[in-house]
Amino acid sequence: MVHFDIPEAHVYILAVSEQTEHFAKNALDAEQMKEFERYVSLPARYMAIGSFFLKKFMLENIGARYEEITYNEWNRPCIDNIDFNVSHDSGIVVGTVSTVAKCSIGIDTMKIGRLHYWSGNWLEEYEIVLTDEEQRQIRAAGNASAQYEAFFTIWTLKEAYSKALGQGMSINFKSVRCSLDPLKISITDKDLPLPRTIEVQHHKDHVISIVSLTEVAPVIHDPMTIEDLITTTTWQDE
Repeated sequence: MVHFDIPEAHVYILAVSEQTEHFAKNALDAEQMKEFERYVSLPARYMAIGSFFLKKFMLENIGARYEEITYNEWNRPCIDNIDFNVSHDSGIVVGTVSTVAKCSIGIDTMKIGRLHYWSGNWLEEYEIVLTDEEQRQIRAAGNASAQYEAFFTIWTLKEAYSKALGQGMSINFKSVRCSLDPLKISITDKDLPLPRTIEVQHHKDHVISIVSLTEVAPVIHDPMTIEDLITTTTWQDE
């Protein structure tokens, strides 16, 4: 039997805090910092800074440079022969990078329980993006916490697929149909490709979904802090 090597997709998790901005001020000049200071919300600023440094870290580790990034017509960043993607929510930044064709891998994360302050028929707010079967799966998940987890798993799978496609929210999310058991994505739009790799991970109270249009082997790395990035890179010397 012939075995073909499957490219790895490295997955990283970065926790962000006020230390993230402290590191940025030591590593970047005043002009570069202006890009992040436009964020009035400090948590949003920390995540924007974390996204920037995680991209640099991932690309450096695979032999590429941040300066090589180009953007497609949907403003999706990519590099020839390498694909990468990042997502952030509520204090963490996640990213994935692989030596696959550009615009073929996506990642998304959400904090489970962000809807806890909602009440009543909160699911009806999302009927425009959820199929009847997806709504049934969410309602059948159990108590409120289980339903929120099911919802955010389906939502991040749809987001990760759209990011892998490189078209973001421009696609019809109802055409991306997610099954939680077994874990599967089917596509009803004949012009859209089927995903080849689907992975769901959890980090504390976050769900992380990775979707690739090509076959990859996800490699989940230990969670990092901004201090870890300092010790594993030479940016502070640049």
